[in-house]
Amino acid sequence: MKRKIWKRIALAATLLVLLLLVLAAHPVFHLVKTVWNDRNDIVPTPLGKINDASRLDETSVAKIWKIPADERAAEEQLAGLLQFARTNHLKVSIAGARHSMGGHVIYPGGIVIDMLPFNRMELDGTNLVLHVQAGARWSEVIPFLNKHGLSVEVMQSNDDFSIGGSLSVNCHGWQFNRPPIDCTVLSFRLMLADGTIVKCSRTENQELFSLVLGGYGLVRNHSRRGFARHAERKIHN
Repeated sequence: MKRKIWKRIALAATLLVLLLLVLAAHPVFHLVKTVWNDRNDIVPTPLGKINDASRLDETSVAKIWKIPADERAAEEQLAGLLQFARTNHLKVSIAGARHSMGGHVIYPGGIVIDMLPFNRMELDGTNLVLHVQAGARWSEVIPFLNKHGLSVEVMQSNDDFSIGGSLSVNCHGWQFNRPPIDCTVLSFRLMLADGTIVKCSRTENQELFSLVLGGYGLVRNHSRRGFARHAERKIHN
């Protein structure tokens, strides 16, 4: 009698194991197949086209211009580029890490300014102020400050965004009980549509200061359209 009971228990256990194996077979097979076929191959974007970070918005443009890191050269060339765009009736888009997806950073047939080469940094260690160009990414800022035993007060949760893009959206991050990034910005330089540059802060050009931070580049008045070029940000140790 006991032997029959144990046989039944063994049979039930065997059937249960087989059932679990059958149920698990499909997802396990799918995971193994995915791992086996996974490749980190990114197809290069064809000449004359650009894409955003999603790789789903490949768009034809008239020109992709990489801004030089040298500030004086960048300002002179950018002013000339804006004049060229006005003369030829072309739209101008500003692109950093291009994480504003869905075509938000690319205008079809327009000019795209690649800000990433514009990434120089300079630290004022006495006043704990970082002077940083708009194309720098957080992944570049953090190691730079870490060498001096410093860090930022507010940033996005990911480190692959650009500083210019972060200011444009007035980002916030995981820092507890901290307001958005505008609380750490002392000033920035802004190029207007006519190529002139103005300094914006809480005491100089205050209206532009408030419009650009979190303005998503949508300031519509012609005399006040431009690009955040150089920012000063508070840091802490």
